Amino acid sequence: QQYRAEIMDRLLKRCRIKSRLFRECLAEFFGVYILILFGCGSVAQVTTSQNTKGEYPSINLGFALGTTFGVYVPKGVSGAHLNPAVSLTLCVLGRFSWTRLPFYVWSQLFGAFLAAATIYHIPGIFSTYPADYLSLWGGVVDQIIGTAALLVCVLALGDPHNTPAPPGLEPVLVGAAVLVIGISMGSNSGYAINPARDFGPRLFSYIAGWGDEVNTVQYYYNIKKFAFYFNIFVNVIYSCDTKLNFQQSLLQSSVMLIYCSRNISDYDQC
Repeated sequence: QQYRAEIMDRLLKRCRIKSRLFRECLAEFFGVYILILFGCGSVAQVTTSQNTKGEYPSINLGFALGTTFGVYVPKGVSGAHLNPAVSLTLCVLGRFSWTRLPFYVWSQLFGAFLAAATIYHIPGIFSTYPADYLSLWGGVVDQIIGTAALLVCVLALGDPHNTPAPPGLEPVLVGAAVLVIGISMGSNSGYAINPARDFGPRLFSYIAGWGDEVNTVQYYYNIKKFAFYFNIFVNVIYSCDTKLNFQQSLLQSSVMLIYCSRNISDYDQC
C-alpha cells in the first residue's frame, strides 16, 4: 500500500502545474465554463422545449446560480474575474497586471466558447429515462457533464485551500448546485446525477413488475454507470492535483517569507 502511495505521489508531482499564470488562466477557464454551461444551458432548455420545461425566470435563476458556482470554483486561484470587463477595470485601477490581461481574457473567451459547444451538443435533442430523441452518445455526454458539474461544485465548496463555503451554508449551496443543473440540463434525461437516486427507484421498478425494460431502455443504465465511474476518476485527479498545487504554492510563500525576514532592506519588494 505504501508503494502504491509513492507511485501516486510521483505521478501527481509530474502532473503539477508549475506556472502560476497557467493555473490562474485554467481557473478562469473553468469558472467561465461553469457560468456559461448553467446560464446558457437554462436558455437552451427553455427555448428547445418551447417553454414547457422552463420559463424566463428560470433563465435568470440559471445565470444567477451559474455565476455563484462560477465564482466559487476559481476564486482561490485567480480571484474569479469571469469577465474581460472586470479584468480590464482592475488593470485601469492598478489592481491587476496588464501583462496578465490578455491571458485572462483569452481563457475567459475559450471557456465560454467550449461551454457553448457543450450546450449545442447536449440539448440539441431532447426525463430519469432518456428523452425520445436523445442519442446514445448524447446520453453519455449528458451524464458525464451533469455529474461532473455537481462534483466540481461540491469539491469547490468544501476545498479549504480554495474559498470554502461559510459554515452551515454547505447544504444550501449543494442544493442550489442540484437546482441549477436541473434548470440547465434536466430536460435531457432527468439529471440522474446521483447513482443512489437512480438505481434505488430503478430496482423497485424492476421488482414491482416492469421487468428488464427499466435497465435496457437505450442501454441508459449502462451509460449512467460509465459516467459515474469516469467522473470519480476525473475528480480524484482534480482533488489530488489541487492539493498538490496548493502545497507547492504554500512552500513558495514560506520561502519568500524566510527571505524577507532575513533581508529586512528588501522588505518593501516582498
